[in-house]
This record gives sequence, structure tokens and C-alpha cells, in this order.
Amino acid sequence: MSVTGSALMKDPILGIGPNKFGEVWAMYKPQVINSTQFWDTSFNSGSGLLPTFASTSGFLGILAWLAFFVLFVLTGARSIFSSIKNNMSWEIGAFFVASLYLFVSAFFYSTGGAIFLLAFAFTGIFIGLSSIGRPNGEISFSFLDDPRKSFFSILVLVVLMILSAATGFKYVERLASVSYFGNTLSAATIPAAEDAIGKAISLHQNDLYLRTYAQVYLTKINSIVAKGATTLSDADKADLQASFDQAVNGAQLAVNYDNTNYLNYNSLGVVYNTVGLLGVKDAYPKAIEAYKTASTLNPLNPGIKLATARVYFADGKTKEAKDLVKEALTLKPDYIEALITMSQIEKSDGNNTSAISFAEQALSLASDNKDLIDYVNALKNGISSVTPPASSTPSTGVPASKNTKVKP
Repeated sequence: MSVTGSALMKDPILGIGPNKFGEVWAMYKPQVINSTQFWDTSFNSGSGLLPTFASTSGFLGILAWLAFFVLFVLTGARSIFSSIKNNMSWEIGAFFVASLYLFVSAFFYSTGGAIFLLAFAFTGIFIGLSSIGRPNGEISFSFLDDPRKSFFSILVLVVLMILSAATGFKYVERLASVSYFGNTLSAATIPAAEDAIGKAISLHQNDLYLRTYAQVYLTKINSIVAKGATTLSDADKADLQASFDQAVNGAQLAVNYDNTNYLNYNSLGVVYNTVGLLGVKDAYPKAIEAYKTASTLNPLNPGIKLATARVYFADGKTKEAKDLVKEALTLKPDYIEALITMSQIEKSDGNNTSAISFAEQALSLASDNKDLIDYVNALKNGISSVTPPASSTPSTGVPASKNTKVKP
């Protein structure tokens, strides 16, 4: 409800729009969430389905729902008392109670679309049954008695049938795309993933598919670079360039599809950060720009600030990196990855005492982490080539290589 209040203050009349609760949550979530395991979780609905509608449809949507429920309850109560008084069938009251129960459930729980549609189906049956016993409860219209009415009515029906068939075909395509998207996630090889996500996007394009498309090609870049710069053939280099272009294109299309979703800008930042590690000129500034936009859309997410700090650090800008890591730690003091990153920055500046201090803070939060124990011991022993724990490395998973170049 606190998120809903903030959202209504920003867009009071129509709200941010349906299916946009993830964006509302990212913008207005309370900072206390950062102390839980859900600090980096993007929720698609609130604690209940109807309150979620309230946060995304504005005061006009709220008034529409209130009007519906008032009329629905009054009509239901009147129908039940009328059926009891006139000894009518019990089905009217049964379907009213069933639909009311499902609507109440949708208020307290995130019931999902199936239960919600079932509530409206029961409501429709209740309205149909309650109208049977009323005078003038049914309205009939015959368009076959008059030839002129018959012609235009049949024409309208034919047009509606064609539109329904076309719309149904588009939704069949959308349904089929879900299967291909699932095949992408379970693909055993990169070519299989490429083929599956390409088919999914050709059937239905959305930002989730496009982000996955970019991730597939980032994985392909990783596999190519893993061969080593000295063993890359001309075909591998061409494939590397093409994969970079596809990854950037997928992430950029996701941003164009929905520029209010921080995940799309975060994906674009990951892409540019990855190719920055490969030596692409001006990739780091583009990664920083994308991450900053993502942070604007999700201001209390420490992970985005840490990702931006790592890009600054990789680009040699330690002051900016420190400032952002401190912001991340302010939002989430127990952020182990941020503490390790700060330790690395301090070590690069020659502040070994501070580096050990931050590393020990991280170790106090994960005392059984063997890699972190080894990292702290290496710092204390003054080992120059200290390898940070795997959890502290950038999420791209692509090793840096100064000998493998791709064009901007």
C-alpha cells in the first residue's frame, strides 16, 4: 500500500498502466527490503491482485472497481433475498457467493489470471440466471425480418469473425513463442539457444525475450574469447564481431520496447561492460550511462550502483568507483560483494590496511567462504597477485583480453 500511495501521487488519474507493477515496485519500494533476501527481486504483483490494479490503474481505475463491486454486491443481495422470498432456484445465490469469494480472494492474494477469469465467469452466470425471472430481463433483437437490417447485420458479423480470427492467430503465435523461449532456457548448446530465441522473437517480441537474446550472444562471446586470442581464426573473429552486434542490438531493442523497465537498461549496461573488458573503445561510458538510467528507475537497488562502480574501476576511475560503492553499502551494509570490491579498490590504491579491513568485514558476514578466507590471508601476507573471490567479479563472466578487439 505504501508503494501504491507513491505511485498514485506520481500518476493519479490513469496510473502507470496495467502490467507495470514491476516498474512501480522498483521505483518506490521501501529501503528496508534491502535487509531481506528479496532486495534484488523484481515483483510483478503486490500482496493481492486487486491492490496491484489499484497501484497501476490510478484513481479512475479504483473508482471503476468500486462502482463495479457496489453494484455487484447490491444486485447479489437483492437477487438472493428475492430468490428466498419467491422460492426460486438456489443456483443464483450459489454463483453469486462463488464469484464474491473469488473476488475477495483476489484482494488478499495474488491469485493469478485463471482464478480471476473464473470469478468473472461465475459473475456472468449469476447475471444471466438472475435476469431470467425478471420482467423484461431479456432483450431480443431479430435482424432477419428486414432485408436491409439482415444485410448490414450479416456484414458486421462477417467483419467481426475475420477480426476475431486474425486476433486469435496472433495470440496463437504468442502462445507458441512461449515454447521456444522455454527451449532457449533449457538449450544444451549455444546454436540451439540462438535458434530457439530467434524463433521466439519472430513470433512475439517483448523485452524479456530481447534481454534473453542479448544474454545468449554474450554467452557466445564468452565461449569464443575462452579459446584465447592467439588461437582465434578469422571466422572466429568475424563471429565475435557479429555476436557483439547482436548482443547490443537485442539489449537496445529491449530498451526501445519498454524504457521504463530498469532491467532493460541493466542488460544494456552488462553488454557494454562485457565488450569494454574486450577492449572496445568508448564501451565503458556507454555502460555507465545505461547503469545510471537503470539506477534512476530503481534508485534503492545497491546492485546497480555496485555494477556502475565496477565499470568505473575497470576504466581506472577509482574515486568515482569508491563513491558508488559507498552508496551501495549505505543502502545495504551487509553487501558482501560491495565490501570485496571496496577492498580491491583500496588495494589498487596501495591502502593495504583498508583493503584488509573491508575484506574482514566481508568475511565476518560469510565466515565459511573458503575463497574469501584465502583472499583475506593473501592480503595479510602481502601477496601482490591477489585473486578476489569469484562472487566479487563482474556478472558478465567474460575474461578481459587486451589482444582481442571488436569494433565499437
